[in-house]
Amino acid sequence: MFILLGTNWGRGNSGDFVFHAIKRAGHRVLLITPSECEYEECMTVQKDVDIQSLVGSMPEKPDLFLHVDCSGSTWFFPENIEKLNIPTAFWSTDTHFNFRWHKEWAGLFDYAFFTQKDWMEICVKAGVDNADLLPYAADELFHRDFNLERDIDVGYVGSLNKEKRRYFKMMEDKGIKVTTNDRHLFNEEIGKFYSRCKIVYNISARYDLNQRTFEAPAAGALLIGQSMIDSGFYDIFLPGNNADVHDFDNAADVIRKYLNNPELLSSVAKAGQKLVVEGHTYRSRIEKIVSACLNGVSARRADPSRYYLRRLKAALVYQHPSFRIYGKAWSNFRSAIEANPARAGLYLLKYLYFRIYEKLLKLKQKMGKAPY
Repeated sequence: MFILLGTNWGRGNSGDFVFHAIKRAGHRVLLITPSECEYEECMTVQKDVDIQSLVGSMPEKPDLFLHVDCSGSTWFFPENIEKLNIPTAFWSTDTHFNFRWHKEWAGLFDYAFFTQKDWMEICVKAGVDNADLLPYAADELFHRDFNLERDIDVGYVGSLNKEKRRYFKMMEDKGIKVTTNDRHLFNEEIGKFYSRCKIVYNISARYDLNQRTFEAPAAGALLIGQSMIDSGFYDIFLPGNNADVHDFDNAADVIRKYLNNPELLSSVAKAGQKLVVEGHTYRSRIEKIVSACLNGVSARRADPSRYYLRRLKAALVYQHPSFRIYGKAWSNFRSAIEANPARAGLYLLKYLYFRIYEKLLKLKQKMGKAPY
């Protein structure tokens, strides 16, 4: 299959992992991005490239257009997605951060995939009728076990704010030293760090099923994450069998139990590694996307009765505070209201309801135990 991959690319982000996974799965790929890219199979395009014209000018038509959002600082919103005559798919990464606009952008595609089960279910309630679950994954090349000496008892790779530093100091006071990255790590650097860890400690400040959830076990480390997390975690992992969880207050005790029992630690870590390597790599995620898209172009995407909705969804994306593309937003708002003022108005009321719902949920999360 020939896949046209659109993403706001950056080395070591989800779009980068997807690019490599497509090739390893035996497909051909052309990456289009508004960023400067280092790959031969890459084309730099405008942030609002006319995707219909681009595909029409290609000497060979792609079999699928896959758009992966990577929560980068560079926005990337190809136009005329709904006019493509090939299947289209959107993979919403970091749904917990981007719920407000991802649920709108997803409506422009045939198929939409979400990394967080709980947020996906809210998206469905908000009217997303093409949603499927597709969590993060591990890269089989970068996040593998590099067979290094496991000289780190407990490791953590990720951003470090004041609250996390304070929390790790509290852990150290309880006898558990958490070794953290001293700079941003890319690709195999992450796998090599985890390959030195006996245990990888996971914090999900937004209770999300994050990349560490899969990267750490793939490298052979025991994953210990928080018990209050996206419910998708418990669909995949069985605490005490192939990973484990903590409640923050008892984190030091949970970790100490495994450090004091190397055989138990090794057994659970190996079970977690087997689980991830056999079923939760980016390559397996690509296979699921491709399988779904074999159903072809959906009738819903270009349905004339949904014209107002497509324009309204695009407008709500453009006006988001992270982008503020107000000219395009107002143009699409006008088109939506002119096409169907009553339904557009009702949809805006529904949008406001879920905006309030999102704010209350995030407020509740900030009041939780997770270092924010």
